[in-house]
Amino acid sequence: MTSKEYIKTHLKNIRNIRVTMHEQEWDFEIWPNEKLDEWNKGYNVEENIPGYYAIGSDGGLEMLTVEILTDKVYSIPFIPMDANDRIKVSDNFTDLIKKTNK
Repeated sequence: MTSKEYIKTHLKNIRNIRVTMHEQEWDFEIWPNEKLDEWNKGYNVEENIPGYYAIGSDGGLEMLTVEILTDKVYSIPFIPMDANDRIKVSDNFTDLIKKTNK
């Protein structure tokens, strides 16, 4: 299990993350720390996909999320915003950050 504060602390200096999905590289822009809560609320993340916290997007179709209970990182489409359509991009948030900081 992770927390929103833990996520914010570790994303503080990261602007972009590259992940592999569908056997290809995808770039996600990490949202500014000061906007994370506001944009999660604006996109109704908690209402549409309870237990997830969005941390960025690919600029259009997909949002990068952390499942708070499991610490796994998923890409979830903005439309329809449904956890059934998620794609796992990392087994846990910490590993994703470690890969990014290399």
